[in-house]
Amino acid sequence: MIKIQITQDDIDKGKKMDPSNCPLALAIKRQLNPVSVKVSPWCAVITNTEIEGAKRYGIVDNGFVKRFDRGYEIRPTTVELIGMNKD
Repeated sequence: MIKIQITQDDIDKGKKMDPSNCPLALAIKRQLNPVSVKVSPWCAVITNTEIEGAKRYGIVDNGFVKRFDRGYEIRPTTVELIGMNKD
């Protein structure tokens, strides 16, 4: 499990309906420094290196992304990601 802290700065800079620039994606980029990240309301696909490839993580609090995209007020929070890949 990975805990991702979403800050007010992530929220302020986040873009609605943008899987690479929503607050959660920005927080993942800031904390994990991946090659790329794409977030949906249910999962995050994070690529740490080109060789390693992408890994899929389930979002424990999947309401956060939906609330942000729909324009509801959201506050800084911690979101938990759980690995979904079979290794």
